Amino acid sequence: DTNAEGDEVVECDGCGVSVHEGCYGISEASSVGSSNSSCSTEPWFCEACKAGNPKPECQLCPNRGGIYKETDVGQWVHLTCALFIPGIAFGDPEGLSAPTLFE
Repeated sequence: DTNAEGDEVVECDGCGVSVHEGCYGISEASSVGSSNSSCSTEPWFCEACKAGNPKPECQLCPNRGGIYKETDVGQWVHLTCALFIPGIAFGDPEGLSAPTLFE
């Protein structure tokens, strides 16, 4: 449902992964203004594509593919792993960025 503000589905112009803006932590400043993301004029790239890492490996699970976030030390984790595994904190909780992996 794209009616709720911040819930627009956007697709990465690099790898094609689709995310909800609100769930991925995309701010209004970097979000697409169009209500139809297939017609958006500004390209959007997920964190992995922005970093030039098209096939990151999650530090928390063996699964490949999916939606990734870069940790505070340059490693990669699935967003869902970071959200649901105890001991993971976000350096920027509002933007769901820079997860910290505690030992």
